[in-house]
Amino acid sequence: MRNFTIILALSFLQFVYVQEVTAFWIWTPDSGKWSNPKYMAKDTPERSFEYAKTFYDSKDYDEAIKGFEVLISSFPLSDLASEAQYYIGRSYEAMQKYYYAYLAYQKVIDEYPGSERITEVIAKEYEIADFFYNREKAKILGKSIGMFSSKEKALEIFQKIVSDAPYGEYGPLAQYKIGIYYRDTARYKEAIDEFNKLIDNYPQSKLIVEARYEIAICLFEIAAQRDYKQADIDKAIREFQDFLTDYSEDKLAAEAVNKLTELKQKKAEGIFSIAQFYEKQGDLDSALIYYKEIRDSLGDTPWVIKAVERILVINKGRVNANDS
Repeated sequence: MRNFTIILALSFLQFVYVQEVTAFWIWTPDSGKWSNPKYMAKDTPERSFEYAKTFYDSKDYDEAIKGFEVLISSFPLSDLASEAQYYIGRSYEAMQKYYYAYLAYQKVIDEYPGSERITEVIAKEYEIADFFYNREKAKILGKSIGMFSSKEKALEIFQKIVSDAPYGEYGPLAQYKIGIYYRDTARYKEAIDEFNKLIDNYPQSKLIVEARYEIAICLFEIAAQRDYKQADIDKAIREFQDFLTDYSEDKLAAEAVNKLTELKQKKAEGIFSIAQFYEKQGDLDSALIYYKEIRDSLGDTPWVIKAVERILVINKGRVNANDS
């Protein structure tokens, strides 16, 4: 009798379990699959959208995403499909899954180019890229990663913005940030190319001044490298001089003056070393040429005093030699 009672209880529990499980799943003969009504499309795209939106409004973003995805797969030609895709991006953004958000927003651009949300989507992509670029740590695809990888994701998005909407509000901004990325990663020649693209493609942009200055800074950094050439310093000097000629009243002018002074001092130091080499070799004519170059063209550096002293010494020595 006891065993019969146990069997009866187990059978009852099994019946309850099956009832609970099957209550959420329906066999569909057409598809030959079990499906949960919760994730089935409503009879119209409007009802499907409203259903998914209720989850979004209640901040149940996982369920909202599922609902919007059902709408898109069930009514791909509906005008609400693009809106659903947009809200998938909004949902991921609200969950702070920013790279997923970017991918969702990008689908709006790629698959629904006629959407009225395009301008807003570009703005959101720029915000996400800016966030990645400036954040010390970024959570991408669910994992915490270092700043460098985060900046690479920012670069990817900035480049996409320039490609998708080159002449929109965020085109020149994204182009400028691409140049900044290459500057910050010490890829100075690539940075110069990107800043020149900004100057060439957006001649009316307010970022032209910053781009011109950044080109000068990149040339300055190239001249500061161990294997620099004299031509590198000369090019950097010319760029700063041109910048100061065109933007002498700009807020960046004072910093440009400091960089120009530093470059001239570096150039004068290098020329002085060459002059000393020739002087030690007894080639006084060549030494004088270099000392005089410092005197005549780099007179606003401290090295001019030393150069003039050496010129006087050499000339005095020659006079004394002739007198004797």
